[in-house]
Amino acid sequence: MSWNWKATSAFLVVLAVLPPLRADEFEPAKTHAVFVGVLEWQHALTPYPKKHRKDQELRDLLVRRGKPEANITLLLDKDANLAKIRDAVTKTARAPAPARR
Repeated sequence: MSWNWKATSAFLVVLAVLPPLRADEFEPAKTHAVFVGVLEWQHALTPYPKKHRKDQELRDLLVRRGKPEANITLLLDKDANLAKIRDAVTKTARAPAPARR
């Protein structure tokens, strides 16, 4: 799969210019998220404890607040490689957009 930087840049620009949602407009069931967390390093860097991971805690909080698990991609450590990150972002970007009021 070829990474299309122009399309990604355009997508990020669109996100940046969209008007922010008010709190009463947020619909967790219609939103998507990609989390990438790396606590394991290929080279000898300072290790971080995996207990109480904040990336996992944030994902769990969103689920408790109504976001469907199917709308969340969580890539941790060895699963957080470039190919999987690109795939997750691409799938999320192609997910149907929620209707705005």
